Amino acid sequence: MIKLPSISRRQFLKLTSVSSAYYFISDSVVAATRKPLPIPPLLSNQKGKPIFLTITTAQATLSNSIINVWGFNGHHLGPTIKLQRGEFAKFNWQNQLPQHLAISLQGLQAEGELYGDLSRTLTPQQNWAPIIPITQPAGCIYYHACTWEKSAYQTYRGLAGLCIIEDPNLHLELPNQYGITDIPVILQDMSLTEKGELLYLSENNHFLGNRLFVNGQENPYINVPTEMIRLRLLNASVSRTYNLHFEDKRPFQLICCDQGFLPKGLMLQSLHLSPNERAEILIDFSQGGNAKLLAEEKQDLFQYIKNFFEPHSLKNNLVLELRAIGLTSVSNSSIKLFQFPTTAPSILTAKIQQTRHILINTEEATMNSEHFDPQYLNIRTQKGTTERWIIQTTKPTTFCVRGAKFVITKIGNRVQSPETMVWKDTVYVAHTVELFVQFDERSSNNFPFFYGAADLALADAGCLGSFIVE
Repeated sequence: MIKLPSISRRQFLKLTSVSSAYYFISDSVVAATRKPLPIPPLLSNQKGKPIFLTITTAQATLSNSIINVWGFNGHHLGPTIKLQRGEFAKFNWQNQLPQHLAISLQGLQAEGELYGDLSRTLTPQQNWAPIIPITQPAGCIYYHACTWEKSAYQTYRGLAGLCIIEDPNLHLELPNQYGITDIPVILQDMSLTEKGELLYLSENNHFLGNRLFVNGQENPYINVPTEMIRLRLLNASVSRTYNLHFEDKRPFQLICCDQGFLPKGLMLQSLHLSPNERAEILIDFSQGGNAKLLAEEKQDLFQYIKNFFEPHSLKNNLVLELRAIGLTSVSNSSIKLFQFPTTAPSILTAKIQQTRHILINTEEATMNSEHFDPQYLNIRTQKGTTERWIIQTTKPTTFCVRGAKFVITKIGNRVQSPETMVWKDTVYVAHTVELFVQFDERSSNNFPFFYGAADLALADAGCLGSFIVE
């Protein structure tokens, strides 16, 4: 049964007729109204160049309305930052917002003093310029606001961006033309008022918007060449998880998750992407054609009308339409499965220093019955060690570790295959997962690392903890 808000019969019939009419509009008419996917500017640390990131108010056009948002260097959302392994990244963060602000670089492997996070909160007009050695393998980092009790709202306003780490010693024939064959795709669900302004109201330690934006654009498209295309996917939503797939059920190759490559590309038809998670996929367009990447199943008329009345349902489920432009290949298309060097499966032979059990109560926003206390240290461990963490939840949610990395060894009772093991820092927990956590970077009492809910609304409510690596 559909639970409807209190409206008159006349209003119901009007809304139903409008939604039905829109549902039956032809795809070609709808496609003609789509706008191009915005591509974030690209910054790089090559040749020791500093990376300036000024955090300011900005303006963005959402749903044809110009509204006030937050962002970096005068733009909504942040630029894509490209870092080279083996070099130093000279960041220069400056807070020009009228409130305190902390930034997390989710996935960065660096000492606690250089990592930032809650222990490096910037006051208005304060700046911070760490010089960070980039020593970790190729992968993606998600930088976003992590200010205590304000991380969800500040990230939602636009303080989010993607950082790419490349390894110059890896000579892989992967698509690498930024914005052409190598495309950043940042997903955020938002809610807007009747005036088109951003609306943020969390309920039960969660926030679910009713409209899907990608790189700040709703229902976008992008023209791509007739070759292999690489999408770097980032779920920058506060709480929402996406089940990504193509409308025509075409397969794609998953090559990278969070902090590294898989041992071998994995052919899929759908991909589960929860808040904080990053993933890289390859799609073959050598034969031309268009493809629609969706965040949910294609809606029938009944579901389409239902979503008009449910405040937390997405009104649109299109992530991105890819339109192939150019001559197609004359040869038969065959998808090459890439193989990658990774140390992730080797963790199975590591000595387990300790086993920890963590129970997340999503209703109470606690871990092991405790709320986050900035003055209290939850875990103390040693650099170079590996621990087994068993994470349980009262309801499905997403868990992350900042400053360390892990491999998923079990989901429920299902043991994971070494062929699918990859270095991660975020995991969706339906009920129970087992992780082997590796600690490679030091932290201290003054600059600890953090772990807990990747759902930022849940983290702000207290589902967070701290740890140091000695």
